[in-house]
Amino acid sequence: MNIISKYFLLLFFLNTLVSCGTKEAKRNTNMQSKIILSDNELELETITLELKYFGMLCDCPQWATPENIVLYESLVGGENEMPMDSLFMNIVPQKNCTLSPFDLEYNSLDPVFLFTGSFFKDKVKWTSEDGMKYNVKVFEYSKCVAKH
Repeated sequence: MNIISKYFLLLFFLNTLVSCGTKEAKRNTNMQSKIILSDNELELETITLELKYFGMLCDCPQWATPENIVLYESLVGGENEMPMDSLFMNIVPQKNCTLSPFDLEYNSLDPVFLFTGSFFKDKVKWTSEDGMKYNVKVFEYSKCVAKH
């Protein structure tokens, strides 16, 4: 390996190290829902959550426990609809280099993942496309694995 190749390899490694070491970029903005998180503190407890991606094709919280998705589906269209923000949540990676669940191999018909991380202490305000206002729980994850 010549000196120029070593130099570029070192620059690449340092760039990766710096970008993975700064989590402020991902904590400030969730690109999926444009939620501002900069003043919100994390809970101290680290937990593992089983979450399923619901995929509603909107800019809204789309993650819930499998049990909450069953509940949501049983209530849709009925008289006893439950507010979306009580069942669904947003997830954000802890660092720029934290793997997205969709970068993993997973069952596309049943996208269930195990996330390890912490909830933010305060719910975050989110406004839907039709102007409805919600208070959404946000979970910052440091690790994600597909549940097969």
